[in-house]
Amino acid sequence: MSDPNKSEDWEKILNRLTEEKKSKPTLSNSIIGGILSFAVLNAITTVILMMLNNSVNRAWPNIDTFTPSIGFWDAWSISGLLWFIYLIKIGVSMGFRSSR
Repeated sequence: MSDPNKSEDWEKILNRLTEEKKSKPTLSNSIIGGILSFAVLNAITTVILMMLNNSVNRAWPNIDTFTPSIGFWDAWSISGLLWFIYLIKIGVSMGFRSSR
């Protein structure tokens, strides 16, 4: 004689065998991805800042404030600081918005 509970158990086992396992992103992967994304965004902003500084130097050669042109690492630190402040501002505003 066949027990109805046994067929349900077999269905559960077969469903577990056939379902695909989805890998969940780990915290370390998301942190590394965030750091790499920030570095790429900062590098793009750094190049833009250097190009703007070079354009100002060519447009107004008499202004000695911007000569010599800004270096990569100086532009990297300036743009990184600006992005960091901007991201903190966004985080605080989102925190206030969610608390309402």
